[in-house]
Amino acid sequence: STLSALWTSVSLRKHLVSQFEAIFTGFYQRALVLLRKRLNPHDSVSFHSNVFFDAGVEIILESLVDIMTLHDHRQTVAQGNGGSLETLFSLYDCNIKRSDVAVELMVDLCRCTGSKVDEEGDMFDNSVHDVPTPHNSEVAPTPAVDGGGISLTSSFDMEEFVPSKAVTSGGYRQVPPHLRELCAEAIIGGMKCLFRDDHPSDETKSERHNRQSIMAGHVSPAPQSWSDLNRITSSHHLRNIKSKKRLMRRAAQLFNKKASRGIEFLLQSGVFQEPVTPRAVASFLRNAIVVGLDKKAAGAYLGEVGKSPDSGKSPPVWDLDWFHKEVLENYCSLFRFEHQSLLDGLRMFLAAFRLPGEAQQIDRILQAFSDCCSRVCEEGVHGSLKIFSEDPKRASDAAYLLSFSIIMLNTDQHNENIREDRKMSKADFVKNNTDYGRDITDKGKELPREYLEAIYDSIRDEEIRTEGEGADGSMTVERWKDVLRGSAEDESHADDLPSVHDAEDLTELVLESVWKPIMSSISALWGVNNSSNREDIKKVPGGPMG
Repeated sequence: STLSALWTSVSLRKHLVSQFEAIFTGFYQRALVLLRKRLNPHDSVSFHSNVFFDAGVEIILESLVDIMTLHDHRQTVAQGNGGSLETLFSLYDCNIKRSDVAVELMVDLCRCTGSKVDEEGDMFDNSVHDVPTPHNSEVAPTPAVDGGGISLTSSFDMEEFVPSKAVTSGGYRQVPPHLRELCAEAIIGGMKCLFRDDHPSDETKSERHNRQSIMAGHVSPAPQSWSDLNRITSSHHLRNIKSKKRLMRRAAQLFNKKASRGIEFLLQSGVFQEPVTPRAVASFLRNAIVVGLDKKAAGAYLGEVGKSPDSGKSPPVWDLDWFHKEVLENYCSLFRFEHQSLLDGLRMFLAAFRLPGEAQQIDRILQAFSDCCSRVCEEGVHGSLKIFSEDPKRASDAAYLLSFSIIMLNTDQHNENIREDRKMSKADFVKNNTDYGRDITDKGKELPREYLEAIYDSIRDEEIRTEGEGADGSMTVERWKDVLRGSAEDESHADDLPSVHDAEDLTELVLESVWKPIMSSISALWGVNNSSNREDIKKVPGGPMG
């Protein structure tokens, strides 16, 4: 009831955008993921554990139903207070820097009712991700990927929508019926509000008809490239952003397999302009985590030295050494290290990607971080501590050595393979970092003992972690600070509302993204296995509203 009250307050919703994003992804979606991944009970302990878990999830789902269904319909999204589903969609799904909260929430609700497909209509890979083992019971599912890359068309087959009992019989249990009903109630409530607010003007009706004729023959409502948007729509800004975000999601999936393929896709689809710049690639690495970019893949690209220009060979510009170097520099410049200590800045930096394991790659990344952070952090000449040298080169070197030492300390303190009597002591850490020599440390500017001891205590008590966010991971404190700092840049747009054209287009735009998992969940709930409906559904190019 508290969350429902907070959400229904329009003024709070405007100024707590990041906080509500964390609530929906890290609380509601996380609960749904855990719900569908509960194992079959094998003894009394696991049985009662499931009972207590279900009781807690029931309360969570009841509050979600309230949020999705409570709307008086006196105002629309364009007037500042539309239904929850379209409001979530316009705030988050149509923002390049934010998660697809509305669609992912609907997909998770549908999966808990039995759906087997994602928003593109691709089957979830149960054989790899949904069969529990002692070590992968919390692994997140991913869309199907074919051998040649991410398919631009979806495979929508009604026969595949019926839930397979074989998957859950010996592993994950079926979602209890009363909780499936609550999930279905949340879906129905969101869709009711969505259609009640749908009052399209004649212009919007005309654009819908034009899109239907343009997309005829395409199973997926998504355009094949960014340039196609010019002939699909020109007046609806949110549709353009959502389509670009869908292309970025596909690029992230390709990048996770091979970086060069992902960047090439971004160029070919028109998201990147020719020529590709290091700044554009750095922005993609910084912002694409919300569309599925793997942190490990991002770290691997940042740490690569690249290829040197060779006569007779012409690798893509994004594979060259100078390009990799500039991408890393631009990537570091996208963080806001002002008014932070070096340790807090390092925590925030390392929470955005997975640091590679090779020493030379770590060296390159930390050097770039130190060059950027040392100029503005609290230890620098413009900070409150002022314990680094006034010379930029010396300050950067001190920041680099201290950062490297912190990472080594983090590994030392939290590696279970290192015996307690072999772990670095506080005195040794202080001794190793007090004075780096006169080439780096100015006389009288040795790092204070209290400062280094505070770093040691902080690392000992709280490990530097790199984890996923949202439904398939836990939001770390460091990543949360990064999110809040990023959201501060958008505060000037807090009062921006979708245009009337955008608000009228939301019903169709939302439905284009969720109709396939909803149809799949209906088939699962009703046990439908009617192959005669398959061709009728496939004939609809833009979803049910086509």
